[in-house]
Amino acid sequence: VETDKQSEREIYYLDLDEDGFFYKKVYLRHGVKDYNVSVLYNVEGNKYRYVHKYNMKNTVEVNKFLTSYQDIDSEDVRIISKAKEITKGKTTDYDRIKAVYEWVSQNHSYDYDKKDKLKNKSYNGASGSIYMLLNKKGVCYDYATLSAALLRSLNIPTQVVVGDIEINGELIRHAWNKAYDSEKKKWIVFDTTF
Repeated sequence: VETDKQSEREIYYLDLDEDGFFYKKVYLRHGVKDYNVSVLYNVEGNKYRYVHKYNMKNTVEVNKFLTSYQDIDSEDVRIISKAKEITKGKTTDYDRIKAVYEWVSQNHSYDYDKKDKLKNKSYNGASGSIYMLLNKKGVCYDYATLSAALLRSLNIPTQVVVGDIEINGELIRHAWNKAYDSEKKKWIVFDTTF
């Protein structure tokens, strides 16, 4: 999915059948404008074939920090149910953000084996919010996508932020979150991995 600006290009990895059909909602998240949508089928390795090309116009503004997105499955019933359970009795955005932060941090473990495989480019498994919810372990990206999915399902705009950080003199790629507290009208930065 792309617009006239390269910076607004997004790639979605979807389960397609041989005819190029998929059964997942995809949001056009960069505003009301024209979009070019290409659907490619993975033949093998990094070989793809074009299945469909569309020009579409989005007519509805969408908050991209509230929508379900690649690995952030905020519309999945398991995510919605868990978010409601975690935040039961919480009445403010801040209390909900804190409850999600504590639950994700305290109920999941870091997967050092996955980290090593990712570093060596030998990891072929799943990632994201559902993966983390079901397996109870993951890397920083899994922590951040689970946190974002839970909070988005509660209608709290949440970003997954990816950047480089230094740990013990080594520069590593890391993911964390920013969630919007509508009562305080500010973004709260948090990291469920550390």
